[in-house]
Amino acid sequence: METPTCPSCRTDKYLRYLHFQPGYSHVLDLGVTQRNQWQGPETQFYCRKCNYFNGHTVPDGWEPPNETITDQEILAEVGHVYANQGQKTTRQPNGTPMRTYGS
Repeated sequence: METPTCPSCRTDKYLRYLHFQPGYSHVLDLGVTQRNQWQGPETQFYCRKCNYFNGHTVPDGWEPPNETITDQEILAEVGHVYANQGQKTTRQPNGTPMRTYGS
């Protein structure tokens, strides 16, 4: 079980978290017997730099961090940003108005 990271960018710097489910315990009914079962925390995320998407369980106690870099900072740094999953925004050659591609 690992903390979320983009394997392409090799960092969590550009991640946007879409969903987070804290861990919880529930009763598993096996007919004759019952037992408590722990379901670990889960998250879904995508990378705002390359659009990589994933979701998986994360270590107990992990919570999504606050975004430390804005979409505008990513746009300035790499020339494009996926502000929404699948929707790429790029700078015009003169650096001003932005064009958006995708759905």
